[in-house]
Amino acid sequence: MKYWSLILCAMPALLWGDRFTMQVRGGFFYPASSEASNIYKKGGSEYETESSVRLYNHLNFWVNFNYFQRHGFSRGRHDPTSIHLYPLSGGLKYAVPVDDDVSVYIGVGPSYTWANIHDEAPDLKRHIHRREWGAVSKLGLTYFFVRHFFLDVYADYYYTRISGVHESGALTHSVDVGGLRAGLGVGASF
Repeated sequence: MKYWSLILCAMPALLWGDRFTMQVRGGFFYPASSEASNIYKKGGSEYETESSVRLYNHLNFWVNFNYFQRHGFSRGRHDPTSIHLYPLSGGLKYAVPVDDDVSVYIGVGPSYTWANIHDEAPDLKRHIHRREWGAVSKLGLTYFFVRHFFLDVYADYYYTRISGVHESGALTHSVDVGGLRAGLGVGASF
């Protein structure tokens, strides 16, 4: 699944080879949910790949795949737990040139997240695998430091609510596994 998502991120570049960008990004993911933030130590490192293609003037279509993994301990009981998130998203972004080398962009689109949660608590479901639709908004600044190479300072906000988390008998709980992802990317434009 992860490898197919990476291939999907490269599709705009493969289909429209004259006006596309590809980049790798790394940053920090801060969960929106206070529950997830407390369990998983207020977030951690996340890694992404993103590809975009210009559709018209400053309007671009983008595809992004990112990965977040964190270990933590359940609240109150200190049982080990871990979470793995694999969001795949795409949408439109609009870039406004500030000068020849710098542009600012905003964007929005749907996301589809695979969430895998592993709990060691004796009364909770041990392995939880969920998939759910959500949304993402993007804001960033792109700086071309060499002709075809750029840096991307980004802040993306994801909203994805996963239900059926921490099932115990008839009790079902849902949690927002989205949040703020911010960091730095490096890429190439062709």
